[in-house]
Amino acid sequence: MKLPAVPIRMLAMLSILSTPLALASPSTSGVSGTIASDSLPPIPSRPVLGQQRVLLVVGRWADGSTTDPKVQWNQVFGADSQSLRSWTLASSMGRATLDPVQTPDGNQMLIADFGERPTGNCGSSDMHARAREAAAKVNINREDYDYLFVAVKCQGGALAAVPGHTITLFGQGANAHVWRHEYGHNLGTSHPGMYINCPVADGSLQAPEGCATRATNDPGDPTGGGSTHYPGITRAFAGWLDHTEHGLFTTTGLYSLTDLGAPGPQLYLFQSPQDNRYLSFEYRRDADVPANGGIWIRYSHIGGSVKSVLVNASPTGNDLKQPQLKAGQVFTDTQAGLKVKVCSANQNATLAVALGDDPLPACDGVAVANLKTPTHNGTATQYPMFTGTGIPGAQVRVAQSSNPQNILATTHVDARGEWRVLAEKELPVGRYSVSTMQFVDGKRSSWGANIRFVVEQAKLTQPVIETPVANLLTGQHPIVSGNAIPGATVRIVRSHAPGHVLGEVRADGHGHWSLLLSKPLPEGAYSVAARQWFNGQWSSWSLDRAFQVTTEVAPPVIEEPAVGALVTTSPLISGTALPGARIAVHRSHNPGTSLGFTQADGHGNWSIRLKGPLPIGNFSISTRQTAMSKVSSWSANRAFKVVETDH
Repeated sequence: MKLPAVPIRMLAMLSILSTPLALASPSTSGVSGTIASDSLPPIPSRPVLGQQRVLLVVGRWADGSTTDPKVQWNQVFGADSQSLRSWTLASSMGRATLDPVQTPDGNQMLIADFGERPTGNCGSSDMHARAREAAAKVNINREDYDYLFVAVKCQGGALAAVPGHTITLFGQGANAHVWRHEYGHNLGTSHPGMYINCPVADGSLQAPEGCATRATNDPGDPTGGGSTHYPGITRAFAGWLDHTEHGLFTTTGLYSLTDLGAPGPQLYLFQSPQDNRYLSFEYRRDADVPANGGIWIRYSHIGGSVKSVLVNASPTGNDLKQPQLKAGQVFTDTQAGLKVKVCSANQNATLAVALGDDPLPACDGVAVANLKTPTHNGTATQYPMFTGTGIPGAQVRVAQSSNPQNILATTHVDARGEWRVLAEKELPVGRYSVSTMQFVDGKRSSWGANIRFVVEQAKLTQPVIETPVANLLTGQHPIVSGNAIPGATVRIVRSHAPGHVLGEVRADGHGHWSLLLSKPLPEGAYSVAARQWFNGQWSSWSLDRAFQVTTEVAPPVIEEPAVGALVTTSPLISGTALPGARIAVHRSHNPGTSLGFTQADGHGNWSIRLKGPLPIGNFSISTRQTAMSKVSSWSANRAFKVVETDH
């Protein structure tokens, strides 16, 4: 069997993560790799990105009984849109692929003799051992694959690690659903439940108080029996949504959601102060029955895995397959201090969100988008990088103040409420003025204030690399950052190998750029260089930046607060780790109590102010870091004393 061709639209998505060729000009996307952001993904995650190698082993008993290898292969890798491979490719928007390991016979799977069938039920550990032994006999070792999928004719059912890299199918499914269900477990999703019969008060659906719970039921999640693609919370946990595509409800206001899987903000979250669960909100359109489109709301415990409960927003209906909150409906979690109204659910959905005791904002109240760069009375190049803030998901237009028909750029606000776009037209040298307008669900704001600046001819110099620091020890995915012309595209390569492109990124409105390399670097000494593309020209190469790459992930170091220090109920914690690593802070001896997480910068420094309030008295924390898909052990405990006031 041969692997089916990847659809062209998926190849386009995959190209974002691939190492580009040495082109005469930057890639059309302007970016490859991952943009390093000061705004971390809002939830803990366990990324599953890029190519994932799957060894499929179909066991055959001594009496010749087996499942159908062709059926199993097609359900996992087939060209059918329902196969696990196609499903994963679509749900991840091309950011993860499940590819079969090549076998000596060319079948891209092993049909292995498993010997005598055990008496009674088969055990997954036993089946894994037999599969690995069969693989070793044909020189396929554990380092040759990322996932082990075993299918064997036994008692029926299936088991998967949550999270993990193994699936055992004790029979044969009628279709690929069982593989999609079990792979959801591998991604870290436990069986979800559903809140049903939730009360309605003052025209608003109330949850979770007063709701009953139904086990293992979520029509929008394959691990809950659903037939749709994986939900937004699973995608975020797997790293399939970047920092522009999922964010937090941080202030009262309007928020716009795109259809799950479409470009733009796809997921919003809110962490309940009551039990630290995350409430997630995603929009799913129904092209066949538009009235069925709506918002799917889940409560999720997120740590090393995800355990969710879907809210059934149709409390008067017995059909649990239509749980979405529809246009005009309101959801309230009184204890969490959150109220959400669905203003509209068309091509996109617009939500009115109120936090705390705030009233719900008007659905038709579209504020002006804020313009951050160029700064008022500042300077800019002839192709300035416009940046600012606005309503998440809104469209923003930038136009010449004196001629609003002269649209200079159009973009969308990301899930964090931030937007950035390079001018689509060359501006004349001299004084210039622009204004912004934003659009949400067909409604528009007024024009914003006029921002005046001076356009100057940019001098094409080589970019400057600031991180990694020279000779610094980094992980295999370091943050490379520096300065360039605002709006320029910076290409990072291996030194003395200009065709070995590591990534491209666009400098922001201040000229800063930062990229977390998505391709792992080899262990040992390494060196990079960069050049920038601006106004149709390449600069010369920067100076080489040499550093050391390690594959070891040691515990992070806590520097502050000092041992025994007196701190407030929301103390600032800081330390060092591998540059770009994700840092998790927990209460000592209680890894289930997450106090927060952050990311080490390009210098390896990290800091986080704990949300608190921590209890008064003696307290102790520990940290660990995640880098290169590896999790370190816990750091030494750091004990201090929490007091009510600053000291």
